[in-house]
Amino acid sequence: MYIFTYERCRSGLARAAHTSQKMRYIRRADAVFSISDATRRDVIELCTAVDAAKLHVVHLGFDTAVRRSRSRRRRQPGLTQASTS
Repeated sequence: MYIFTYERCRSGLARAAHTSQKMRYIRRADAVFSISDATRRDVIELCTAVDAAKLHVVHLGFDTAVRRSRSRRRRQPGLTQASTS
């Protein structure tokens, strides 16, 4: 789960359609991943039928070790980069 904007800010048919689809998939899922603790709490609050044990938080980000290893690879002696000029 990424965000609950429709559930918090919209009304009418758009909200009803969006929310019913989202809740149906949450209830059917074996596991649900959210991007923050706040989003996890939103799921618990808005979809009361969901088992909180199947909700997991995976924070957005990147692995700096991967980025550094790629940079080092480019600077190794003997490796050249093609030029377009």
